[in-house]
Amino acid sequence: MLRSTLDRLKRITESETQVRDDLLINVLRPIPVRFRPNHLTGIRLVISLVLFLPRTIDASTALLVLVIGIIGDMTDGVLARKRDQVTTFGKFLDPMADKILAIGLLYYLYVHGAVELALIGHVILPETVYVLYIIGMKLDRRIGVPTPSLVGRGKVACYFIGFGIILIGEVAGLTAAYGIGTGLVVAGILLAWLAQLGYAYEAVRTLASGRRSTPS
Repeated sequence: MLRSTLDRLKRITESETQVRDDLLINVLRPIPVRFRPNHLTGIRLVISLVLFLPRTIDASTALLVLVIGIIGDMTDGVLARKRDQVTTFGKFLDPMADKILAIGLLYYLYVHGAVELALIGHVILPETVYVLYIIGMKLDRRIGVPTPSLVGRGKVACYFIGFGIILIGEVAGLTAAYGIGTGLVVAGILLAWLAQLGYAYEAVRTLASGRRSTPS
């Protein structure tokens, strides 16, 4: 049952990706071809590092960094797929940029007293499974790069929308924003565990079948 559910989810993800790419590529077409998707990913990753200097920026700047990260995350993948510029390094770099942005936002919010330390731990913990998956890739070449899924995308959406609401609350002084934003982050944590379960299952299935994984 788990296998059929994951396979069905993979097909839905592929269909959703195709529709989204077809819609967004018209907007992104003016971006020069020589400006590769990995460049965009690297830029948003570097910009995210400013969040680890929380005493030097305010909530408005942190919110701007989040918006840049979201736009970059929507852009680089579409360009890579539509311009046939998908690389193994890019498949690794893109989710790492998301994780650095998420951890940076959490650190910023923690230093400014907007979230509890325990919440940071709950966000980081499921991502250790992803790190183990990457280590497994290096140790056994049959394991391929994790394939995107709607669950993983839902996790990222919950995190970033939740962080955004908390930051808006910090800027506008809306105390209710904390509860709404934290609730979305908690939902993201649950989706993160489901996504890691999918990664782990795919790795085990690949190793059991004795074949090389072929991620899309």
